[in-house]
Amino acid sequence: MMVAEVKADQNDEVAMELKKTYPEVFEGGLGLCTKEKADLQLVGDVRPVFKACRPVPHAAVEAVEKELDRLLEMKVTAPVTHNEWAAPIVCVRKSNGKLRMCADFSTGLNKALESFDYPLPVPEDIFATLNGGAYVNTTKFGQADGLSRLMRKHQVENEDIVIAAVENDVCTLLKECIRRLPVTATDVESYTKSDPVLRKVISCVKNGKWPKVNQKLAHFQNRRETLSVVGGCLMSGERVVIPPELRSKVLKELHIGHPGIVRMKKLARSYVYWPNIDSDCEDMVRRCTNCQEAAKNPTKVPLKTWPSPTRVWQRVHVDFAGPLEGIYYLVVVDAFSKWPEMIGMSNISATKTVKALKSLFARYGLPQTIVSDNGHG
Repeated sequence: MMVAEVKADQNDEVAMELKKTYPEVFEGGLGLCTKEKADLQLVGDVRPVFKACRPVPHAAVEAVEKELDRLLEMKVTAPVTHNEWAAPIVCVRKSNGKLRMCADFSTGLNKALESFDYPLPVPEDIFATLNGGAYVNTTKFGQADGLSRLMRKHQVENEDIVIAAVENDVCTLLKECIRRLPVTATDVESYTKSDPVLRKVISCVKNGKWPKVNQKLAHFQNRRETLSVVGGCLMSGERVVIPPELRSKVLKELHIGHPGIVRMKKLARSYVYWPNIDSDCEDMVRRCTNCQEAAKNPTKVPLKTWPSPTRVWQRVHVDFAGPLEGIYYLVVVDAFSKWPEMIGMSNISATKTVKALKSLFARYGLPQTIVSDNGHG
């Protein structure tokens, strides 16, 4: 039989073991990040903005002073006698009656900082991560939990021998899942340190000095603005740079579910990076028998020519040429007479294009068909 619950003392043993293994996770109080240092980049030659403090309601003065003393005691803030930048504070009363204090950096600092643009994930990337999953409707299993509790009402006589199995709780399962990860951050850090090229790249990133000519570092030198070092691992933006020894293992993980070339490359570009990663993904899919058998083989449609018009100005073809010396030209050709018309334009916006075509149609009349490439030059 199966024991439907785990005793409290077993949970306590697992909790104590986790606390011993990861003591920093269970520490109380305010945490302190020592791995990275915040770096705020100012825009050009911006002038410092010093804003005076805003008046505090008399009823909130005591609460504000207590909150300032608390932040000072926790070393979140530190007193200064002079500073070129200053922003007023905004105090909000929380539901528990305490005060939340925030600095209003919209008064000048926000506009003076370089913006950090981060691409939002598109639906295609999110769906790619769910590849291989299945949706299961659980409404039919509504009685499963109730039926499992019927065993508790059954009177069982004490026996000398009990055959049972104890289900692992969530903490034990979590530890086991972490242990079975195919590639961990520790693996990436270890193999990165043992790779001479990546070791040299990390040194260049930390020192900010790159060699003038080095073919082995060329791929990384071209991306040096995106490179950083986090926990001993080399990062390219939000993507982890994978050492050569782990790339085949990562490719196998990316290929789980046989997503195909396009989805596999999208998935790889979201999380990992190494030189020629796109080519490696393409080779992986081409060598996969299952992917080749399931590949789409679209039927080739024979090209068809436009039918010959029977009169002038029945069908016209339009397209843009240029820019030539800063000027774009709207080219219109009659399919019957091959008569060309060219109209010079400073820009190719939709409004300007419609205005130019109206002027042309006012002279020659409206054509029956207009053929264009939908705005792509």
